[in-house]
This record gives sequence, C-alpha cells and structure tokens, in this order.
Amino acid sequence: RKRIIIISAAAAVVFAAMYALDKSGALVKALKPVVESRLSKALKTRVVVGAVDGGLFSSVTLRNVYVYPSADPKALPLLYSRKVVVSYSIKNYLFNGRDIAASLSRIKLVDASLMLKRDVSGKFNLPDFSRTGGGQEASIPALPVSISNGAMHYTDETRKFTTSIKDIKADVSNPDASGSVEFSLKAKTHGSRRRNLFADGVYSPKDNRYGITPKLDGLDTAHYGNYALSLTSNSRRIVVKTGLLGAEMRFENGAEPSGTVRLFGAELEAAGLARPLTDVSARVKLSGRFLVEDASATYGTTAASASGWIGFGTDPAMDMKIHAKSDDLRELSGFLKPLKTRSIAGAGEGIVRF
Repeated sequence: RKRIIIISAAAAVVFAAMYALDKSGALVKALKPVVESRLSKALKTRVVVGAVDGGLFSSVTLRNVYVYPSADPKALPLLYSRKVVVSYSIKNYLFNGRDIAASLSRIKLVDASLMLKRDVSGKFNLPDFSRTGGGQEASIPALPVSISNGAMHYTDETRKFTTSIKDIKADVSNPDASGSVEFSLKAKTHGSRRRNLFADGVYSPKDNRYGITPKLDGLDTAHYGNYALSLTSNSRRIVVKTGLLGAEMRFENGAEPSGTVRLFGAELEAAGLARPLTDVSARVKLSGRFLVEDASATYGTTAASASGWIGFGTDPAMDMKIHAKSDDLRELSGFLKPLKTRSIAGAGEGIVRF
C-alpha cells in the first residue's frame, strides 16, 4: 500500500509538472526546432515553421509552415500552410511505449497553398524525393490527413500559362501498414463560383497501384483552350476557344483510360478553316480511343453533324462522318484532307480517314 501511495504521488508530481509546462508553453515552443528537423529529413527538403502552440496533451498547432523545393535559401516556397494541426495520443507515448511519431493520430492543414511551377527548361519545382541524406532517415507515418480551404497555383513558363484551383477540401483516410490510402477531393476550377472538380481514389505505394475517378462539371474552356484543350494531328490543330466541359473519367493500373466527356455551346477554331465552328455540342466516350456521339455544330450557313472515332497516341488516326451543305463541306475538305465526299440533295457527307 505504501508503494502504491508513492507511485501515485510521483505520477501526480509528473502530471503537475507537465500541466505547468503545458500552460507556460515552454515545452511546446521547444518542439519547434525538433519539428523542423524531423520534417526536413522526412521530406528531404527544407521546412520552416513560424511558431508552435497548442495543448501538450492532445494536439499542437504549427503556424506559417513553409516547405521549399530544395535547401537553396533563394528557392521560393513550394507549399505554404497557415495552420497545421497535429493530433496525437499522449497516453500511447507515455504508457504504451510508442515512439512519438507512432502516437500521432491525424494531421489537418488549414489555408494550405501549393505553388507548382514548370520553368522554361521544362523542370518542375519539386523536391528530389529519391535523394538520401547521411545518418538515419526520418519518416512520417501513414496518417489520416485533411485539407480545408486549400489552393493550387500552377505556372508553366514554357507555355506562358497560369491557373489556380481554389476552395480545396480533401481527405486522405484509412491508411494501413503498407501506406495504402483512400482519398477524396472537391475544388473550384478557374473562374468557377462553385466546386466543380471532384475526385475519389485509392493509392498503394508498395506496388504503385492506383485507381482514380475524377469528375468535372461546367469547366470554362476559354481559360484552358490553347493550353490543354487542343488536338493536333498531321499539322491540323483544333483549339476549343469557348464553351463548357463536363467529364467523368477512370484511370487505373493495367487498364486503358475510360469515361465520358461532354462539350456544350463551344466554339472551335482551326488553322486552315475560314470560319470557326460555333455552337458545338458533343458527347465523347473514351475507351482506347475517342468515340464521338451526337456531335453537332454550326459552320457557315449550315448545321453540321458528325460521328465516328478519333485515335490518339504516337500515331493519331481519325475515322469520322461529317454531314453539311456541299459548299461548306468543300471548305472543310480543304482542311481535313484526305476527305471523300458525295452530294446528297444539296447536302454532303464527308468520310474522314487519316
């Protein structure tokens, strides 16, 4: 009984001391250089933490966290988060003999921004994760991670293009011993007033297995047309200038990309065409190639329609049927050579193969 009293008294003293340190903030402030060092080693790059505060018994808050692409003091930040809340179990650390890293339970990033850049040489500002440092390597355990009010800013200096994805809400959940995770994301694309980008998926780093299902609703193509929404085949370049794009896709290991893309009220321009295609609407299925369904547009004085398929890869191919008035079809034939046509009562049908 005397031993129990002594142990209880000692425990009370320890907790009283820890409580006093918690209230004073002395111990939490001492964590700042430890956290910076541990994160820098784990990410193999430079990490700077502005301040550390919060309670000692359940969580700490890292404020103004900067992650740089390299140790170069002149490098601009790759990632910034106004607040990173790290939750953990002090009980597991003190009484269950776990390492402090193994006692972590969740990480939450608030107002986080990723600044991704591709320079004029085509190189991205990403850390070299394959680099190894001297001594024992630090690691970050697989943890549930959430992001609120996040953003991604992307600049491509090779194409003079800049864009942003904002209002990101993301969750990484169900991590297991192998590092496999499930993730979900919601965000606003450039110019959107509501969240219109969604993604769900799984990733296993052990065998590099992944499955991703992204969805787009009402993407403004005017911003992305010249950069990403263009098709070039045999020196024929077609660019989506305006309109709205919707898509639901599936990407996974060992399978061709699949899904459906929808285009509404678009305008397409092409080098070699006297006039643009306007009021373009189309439904395209992706399954090894683009299967064009219910495509329609206005060209010149006629409403044109098309169906068929477009291949992609190192040797793009096309097999399409286009219906339009004969005069307009002749204009299209100058652009889409070789083009076989036949007249049908003042209208024409073109069969495009190249």
